[in-house]
Amino acid sequence: MTDPLIPSFLNINLQLNDKNLQGLSLPYSHSEEAGILNTDICSFTRITEQVSSKGHYGVEVITGILNSYFGTMISCIHQNGGCLLKYGGDSMFAIFPGSSELAIPRMLQCRDAMYAGLAELNQSFVTKYNLRINFDGAIKYGRINLCVVGDPRYHLDYYVDGRAVKELFELGASAPDGQIVCGAEIEQWQDNPSTIFDCNNIEAQIAGDSFIPRQVKRKINEKGFSAELRNTAVIFVHISNQDASPQIEVQHYHDFYVKLQRNVYELDGTINKIDFTDKGYLVLITFGTPYNHTDDIERAFTCAFRIQRIHSDKISVKIGVTYSNIYAGILGAKERHEYGIIGNAVNVAARLMSNSAPGEISFSEDLLPNVASRFESIFVEETGVKGIHKPLRIHKIIGELPDSWFAMHSKYQSQSLVCYHEELNRVQSMILASESPYLIISGPAGTGKSFLAYRVMRKLKEQGLPMDLYVMEEYNQNKQCDWLQKVLAQKLLLLDLVQDFPLLEEYCSRLELGYDLGLIKRYFEAMQDSRVEVQKEEFEIIYDQLADIVTRLHGDSRLLFIDDIQWMDSSSYQVYTRALPRLLSSGRATIVTNRNGTEVYTPLGFEKQQVHLRLDNLDLSNAQTIIKTEIPVISEDAVNAIFSMTKGNPLFMVEMTKVIRAYIDVSNNILAESDLKTPGKRRHHLRHHRESLNQRV
Repeated sequence: MTDPLIPSFLNINLQLNDKNLQGLSLPYSHSEEAGILNTDICSFTRITEQVSSKGHYGVEVITGILNSYFGTMISCIHQNGGCLLKYGGDSMFAIFPGSSELAIPRMLQCRDAMYAGLAELNQSFVTKYNLRINFDGAIKYGRINLCVVGDPRYHLDYYVDGRAVKELFELGASAPDGQIVCGAEIEQWQDNPSTIFDCNNIEAQIAGDSFIPRQVKRKINEKGFSAELRNTAVIFVHISNQDASPQIEVQHYHDFYVKLQRNVYELDGTINKIDFTDKGYLVLITFGTPYNHTDDIERAFTCAFRIQRIHSDKISVKIGVTYSNIYAGILGAKERHEYGIIGNAVNVAARLMSNSAPGEISFSEDLLPNVASRFESIFVEETGVKGIHKPLRIHKIIGELPDSWFAMHSKYQSQSLVCYHEELNRVQSMILASESPYLIISGPAGTGKSFLAYRVMRKLKEQGLPMDLYVMEEYNQNKQCDWLQKVLAQKLLLLDLVQDFPLLEEYCSRLELGYDLGLIKRYFEAMQDSRVEVQKEEFEIIYDQLADIVTRLHGDSRLLFIDDIQWMDSSSYQVYTRALPRLLSSGRATIVTNRNGTEVYTPLGFEKQQVHLRLDNLDLSNAQTIIKTEIPVISEDAVNAIFSMTKGNPLFMVEMTKVIRAYIDVSNNILAESDLKTPGKRRHHLRHHRESLNQRV
């Protein structure tokens, strides 16, 4: 029995039965002569867009078309001795093992069966859906390499490369609609009969779960799941040799890929597939499928930037990022299927990737607001994309911005302070008097913690006091030493803890600091390489010395601000808790924000310096001030309605008033409660945005 999620060709070659795959030495590579076939549905993205407009019914139509098509085509492949190796959205890549005398006649017989099967399918599709589909593709025979790579802690993956594979895709790119074209070596076999052979009759069971991301496994196992439409951030990564040679050695690919995997799964993304085509070695990554987060776009850019910065002496990458609606579902037939995605987001990401040079990240202009506060970027060009009517405006990332005062000032400068005046004035006065208060601002999401911190710092900034700002993000909480790396990057331009370690060595040498830098470097190396070991008793030495370095690096600052400290990774937190008493005792004020439910650390002996503000949603009186600041001409009943909708949450109120201003003219008329209840398109927009904001807050 074979696993329908894993091709039988892989099963047969690996010959493994143990679930944990302990018998497999990675990376694995197997080379042989074989026949290969690739087909692609013509303009299926356009068909997807047409039927997707019908909502849930559209999903059912797409699923019905695809799975009927794949079921028929896979039957043609298997009945003629082939094996479906990979899906690529609406494409299929199959392999026909054996000598040319055996494989080529089978491929030709399979091709003819696929022609007949498509004609029969279209009769059904016209009756059911009033549409027809077509395909194109190619067949070749030659030497191919099956490669298995990856970190078993996440999942293994496989691809097939070689000159014959590249030529297959090049041949298929020029195939007319409705035709599967043949390589030159195939032509002489056109009239040869074939002996039927089904490679799936060879039983070799493998641990298919080992090749599937955990999130995908969970989605596939959900009761009743088959397919859905999802907004998804898509990253296309092109991997190549730095010396421009066409084929990557499997060891070099594996070494790079396991680092790429770690960056994807630390951010809770998914590697949808890896592949080798005429375009080279490709990796398709998604944030939003099979499960989404409210910050999928930000996670995707963080992931792309980390992949760009993976150090390798052999490999270079170019990357494209976009965000759009896609079709995601189980593609294929009962005996062989995969979780795949189809949609313009994939095509656009591929076009953006192609536009990048090695080491570059390109993205679509609609994502600019999600990038502006984190990355510096430039507009590159406007270009057309196959299957998309509107020209694509392309931007490129040229650098990462530090957590900055400018971003906070741009966000909060126009907002009004409606409470906590006395407490904030007290903290400001303490800092201006060269004291070092420890201000903790805690509360639920959206209650204004970051805004209050900004109001404290604004007056100090106007006085010219130096300060350092750090913003912690939820998706980085599992990345070791994230905050520490932010500090070292901001103070020493140390962007990679291992590769740039000489910068830290030079700093310590200049100050004649007698730290055990060899131990610290080994600690950083252990974060990137599981083979490097650090003993349990060594951690206390490491954290203590790093805390002293952090304290010294902030020597010119009067204030340290850490936003959303509950997301600080555990390694950095060990350094922070040791550095905090040294910072406070040496005159550095510290402000941290955190969400309710997480404990805030206060060093022993510093309780008198602590000021703790516990925030909650506002009462009606304070809420009125915020609402009337955003919408000056508004009736009391409309104020009460907005307060009721938002439950007094400050962020929710500000964002809700922005949505109202976008859909209702409040410049010349008094906003009344009836305006918020107007039926039709405007009310639909308000309700839709209210639901979206409610998820964020």
